[in-house]
Amino acid sequence: MTLVVPDILTAAAASREASAPLVRLRGVKKSFGPARTAVHALRGIDLDVHPRELLLVVGPSGCGKTTMLSIISGVLNPTAGEVDVFGCAWSTLSEDAKARRRGELLGFVFQEFRLIPTLDTLENVMAPLLIGHVPWTEAAGRAAEMLARVGLGKRLHARPRELSGGMQQRVSIARALVTRPRMLVCDEPTANLDSGTGQVVMDLIRDAAREPDAQGRPRCVIVVTHDNRIFHYADRIERMEDGRIVSGGVPGGAGGTGGAGELGGHGEKKESS
Repeated sequence: MTLVVPDILTAAAASREASAPLVRLRGVKKSFGPARTAVHALRGIDLDVHPRELLLVVGPSGCGKTTMLSIISGVLNPTAGEVDVFGCAWSTLSEDAKARRRGELLGFVFQEFRLIPTLDTLENVMAPLLIGHVPWTEAAGRAAEMLARVGLGKRLHARPRELSGGMQQRVSIARALVTRPRMLVCDEPTANLDSGTGQVVMDLIRDAAREPDAQGRPRCVIVVTHDNRIFHYADRIERMEDGRIVSGGVPGGAGGTGGAGELGGHGEKKESS
């Protein structure tokens, strides 16, 4: 006898899977140093990050934002609690397996850009593809396409020192997105940028949250910041203080249309900025 599953049950299962959190933290704590003098960076974090969500985590310096981002990324291990990313607990993986998983599924954007000064723009964006054993010709094509998308198609062979801060940040975003990762994590991506350039950068980051990853699965974006000019881009804002989430999930501006919020006029992806 063949069991036939009604379409409505199949659809319901697919709906649950589509809405399930991509990132799940429960009771996460992180301390540094011996017990008697320990610094408690995180004091019991519960957090879900959902498909296609652009989440901003805000709060004063030293409140634990970057520590939490490092734990979500599998760079730091929590002292206590559960961290589940895309259905896999980091605690079940070896350090080598964590590194492979980060390379396959995560893209990173940093405040300091972290470009390799001896490589040109194209080579910097090619780097994660080459590390992932993508053939050189294919990697060069994909990197050039991504650079064109961020408005730097005519600066493929410029060195980082020949680019403005805004251009360097766009290169770092192209590098983070060229592998089409499932999650983008950004640590203060607009802190060193002027208002117009910051808006261009956030347009790119917002678009990344809406687009699927390399396998067509929904992705998410987590941005750690205390730059209130970009708050209107968020689908949700979580505020941290003293190692705890204290806001309960404040709705953001759900997309930051041009001219909204404190960033001013809508930026364009220009070669000169």
